[in-house]
Amino acid sequence: MVLDVTNRLLFSGDSIQDERIFLFGPARNINVFPDSLRRLETFSDRFDLIYPSHGTMPLKSGIIGKIISGTEDVISGKIPGHKATVFGHDILVYDIGVARILGNA
Repeated sequence: MVLDVTNRLLFSGDSIQDERIFLFGPARNINVFPDSLRRLETFSDRFDLIYPSHGTMPLKSGIIGKIISGTEDVISGKIPGHKATVFGHDILVYDIGVARILGNA
């Protein structure tokens, strides 16, 4: 991610968006994702808007807390996933309201 403090903008890449957040595969771990976002939230007083790689642009910074909450609901089993195939991988898709989490099946 890139933080433009002067203009109060965060360029988030794929981690923060309102579309599909890919958390499947060997290099991604849904269980540590909320902690990573909490660490990012500690900088939220330095930006107002987020420019993701995909989806709606810009996003308001409040989406981070919503993604944290939704991901925790996925981890705890409160949000069920449905099976899908993406790029030849069998995955589970979880609709967290503000985005969809794509996780390991």
